[in-house]
Amino acid sequence: MAAYNGNTRERLLDAASDVFARKGYAQATIAEICDKAQANIAGVNYHFRGKEKLYAEVWPYAVQLTRAKYPVFEDNKDPNPEHWLLQHITAMVHVTFDRSDAGRFIRILQHEVRSPSPAFELLRTEHILPMIMML
Repeated sequence: MAAYNGNTRERLLDAASDVFARKGYAQATIAEICDKAQANIAGVNYHFRGKEKLYAEVWPYAVQLTRAKYPVFEDNKDPNPEHWLLQHITAMVHVTFDRSDAGRFIRILQHEVRSPSPAFELLRTEHILPMIMML
């Protein structure tokens, strides 16, 4: 078990993003997430009110990890749209195969596509559609 710094909420988000990326929503357990985060199970209920809300909070957290390594996923500020699109596609290929923290978002998304979670509609409207519209 890795030693974590930071507050319980941050540790839970980090651990949950890793577990959801590896196992998907259905197979991930609160017990495993809490064990990885070195947190009490009650911390999930205190900070997130349960697994579904924790999962919904993991999405923006995982997107943030991706954008930290691949800033092209921010809004298009490049005056040359073709250049930006090429950078975006290149980054998307890289992030798809990225096994580091930056690749968690795409792995979570892959699980979601295969087996939608109860939070799918929220995630679709708040995260997936805005990315599609940006492109």
